[in-house]
Amino acid sequence: MGSIMGSSSFVSFDHGFIPRLSRLGKVVHAETTVAHAVLSGMQYYHQDWVHAAAHVLVPPLRLEPNTPHALMSLLGKTISASSQVQGGDFNLYEGLRCHGVPLVTISRGRLVCENEVFMCAEGSGKYCPQRIFPDFLYKKMVQREKNLVYKGVERDPYCGDVAKIAVTMKKELGLGPIDGESPKGARAAHQGVRDLHESSFSLSGSQVDDHIPKRSSARILAPPGGRSSGIW
Repeated sequence: MGSIMGSSSFVSFDHGFIPRLSRLGKVVHAETTVAHAVLSGMQYYHQDWVHAAAHVLVPPLRLEPNTPHALMSLLGKTISASSQVQGGDFNLYEGLRCHGVPLVTISRGRLVCENEVFMCAEGSGKYCPQRIFPDFLYKKMVQREKNLVYKGVERDPYCGDVAKIAVTMKKELGLGPIDGESPKGARAAHQGVRDLHESSFSLSGSQVDDHIPKRSSARILAPPGGRSSGIW
């Protein structure tokens, strides 16, 4: 499965490589950000430098004006900055209209937000751990791997006759020595070259070069550095 993080162009969702990979049987999951869903690259041309710098993102905002409208076409209620609880200087939801906005928010049996009024002490929430491999994304992968597993064919062992190769066929095909014949030795070495594969070991201690006369040698008894004599 492939996960494409930060898809910033609506073309990739509609006519791009994501549908093409899906048609090829690939499991592709693309994610976008709120900034790319509600803003366009025209914010970079704002006259206020602080405003333009606040919209520098990775990946950058696209200059396609239809991207926010295509992704957020179901919005219907206007969101204002006064109704949002956040610490940022810019609110990406400001001026948007959406359907299904909750009127009341309940957390662990307590009312935390009603009529756009936040009524909850800091630190009263609870961390909800999420599964590393959720079924929403990975269940189809597990099922596909089970279907692609190779399964062996169960059958009884073969009990019939086994084909035999005739002696003449062995000789023609060169499949080895025929029964009763000794295998051929190693090929002879080149002329004048000693075959190192042949064993020269003998229980009598004789060597192959015993016929060569030995050179006479003289033993010299001298200290290291040579013999010296003084003048008296």
